[in-house]
Amino acid sequence: SAAQLEALKADASEVRVRTQLGVDRVIKTPSSVKKALASTERDEWLLGLQKAVDAVLSQPLNRLVRITQADASGRPLAEPVVVFKVKTDKDSGELADNAFKVRICYDETRARLRQKIKGLEAARHEPYSSVVADDILIKILLAIAATGRTLTKADVKDAYSKGKRRSEPAYMRMPEAMRSYDDDGTELVFELGSPLWGEQGAGRDWQDTLHADLLKLGWKQAENVP
Repeated sequence: SAAQLEALKADASEVRVRTQLGVDRVIKTPSSVKKALASTERDEWLLGLQKAVDAVLSQPLNRLVRITQADASGRPLAEPVVVFKVKTDKDSGELADNAFKVRICYDETRARLRQKIKGLEAARHEPYSSVVADDILIKILLAIAATGRTLTKADVKDAYSKGKRRSEPAYMRMPEAMRSYDDDGTELVFELGSPLWGEQGAGRDWQDTLHADLLKLGWKQAENVP
């Protein structure tokens, strides 16, 4: 799945960091929560995990619910894919601010497998990724050069979570070491009213939302481009 590929990418190798004393320090990027908690950077990864959980719950349509509610919904209960990454300053090679980054993703592949085991039909989503047609890109670049305009780019942080979900809410367990329980000991899980990276339909949800918002701002879609 996309989330698993993201995890493999982040777990590429060790990261060499320059300390303030000018000595190199090697940090291993953990491939699981268990390995993160067993590392010498345990406290930093725990803080990163908490920030990742807070980031999911910061979306107004996401919340924690009892696992029994998730089971009763008939929707698959996914396990999280947790991605760890060490960020360094490009110039100094030292650890960047908030260097120990953690991202929580939805494991669509395992969620669909659980549905199949239960004998339930998994919801089908259209895989979607927007691209720019080559001829349109060339025309844009030529127009910029001819008019003396400036070409720039922008990045939307946690873009997928800002999309409007077209399907019913999804459910996902919290990462190990971050799991919470109700007063009676019942496990609490994420109810995702906002799309999350790793869900098959999340890209399309975000694209549709972005497209609609750009039209509201007065942008015009290029002719003959889907």
